[in-house]
Amino acid sequence: MGSDELEQLQRYERLITSVLQRAGGLPARRTTAAVIQQADASSRGEYRGLTVYSWVMSTRMSGPFAGVSGEGSDVPQPKSDPVLQAWCRAAAKQIDASPLSTVELLASDGQRITETVWHAMALYASGEVDFARSAVFQPLLSAQQPNGTFLKPSRNDNLESLWYHELVLLHAVASYGVAISDPAARDAVFRAADYHLNETQPDHATNDPWGLFAFLWNPQSRPVADGMLHAVSTMGGSFSPVTLMLLADALYCVRRILATNQDQP
Repeated sequence: MGSDELEQLQRYERLITSVLQRAGGLPARRTTAAVIQQADASSRGEYRGLTVYSWVMSTRMSGPFAGVSGEGSDVPQPKSDPVLQAWCRAAAKQIDASPLSTVELLASDGQRITETVWHAMALYASGEVDFARSAVFQPLLSAQQPNGTFLKPSRNDNLESLWYHELVLLHAVASYGVAISDPAARDAVFRAADYHLNETQPDHATNDPWGLFAFLWNPQSRPVADGMLHAVSTMGGSFSPVTLMLLADALYCVRRILATNQDQP
């Protein structure tokens, strides 16, 4: 990665850090039971997975994400936490009961698919790496359409709903791709980001910065990332929990990229 590219990513790191600091960052030192209760009370399936994923990352993983959350945590590791284990078993059972197709994923089934993918992200963060990869992310990447979408729409599908589900999936694939350093996932993210750059209007689908890191990872789609950060920065300090979690995850991903490249000649 060239020096200009590193400087661009460092600029985004500073911007996201500044926004998170103004908002007070993520909550720290919550019990597993409290987080699971919050997740189960969420109105949408993707929020449930995102809540568990963000909490596990911010309290149990070393490195940049832990720094975003403020304080550390003395709760047990995922493998020895019975409350989290029970949640993970239920999530895995739900995924097994309704597997993803490796050929095509219909936009009309977008709500179930986004819930499945974000449950897989939570399972991945909790240590169920192989299951998340084989049961969810490999089928999702295999089903990506030639135009970059993960879902196949019909004439009857609402565009705003399609765009929203695509953004939610893009965010997960980008975070997953960085975490495992998977070139196939990176290529899928770039194709999907190009699709949004050319074909959609993300701000018509959601006010939350779903896909933020994906758009700044792909140099061509950084204008979309700039627009998202501008929109978030104008909110003042009244951010939703979802916005905070998405910003923290984007910052973590940027820091992973920077750390990886700083270790190279």
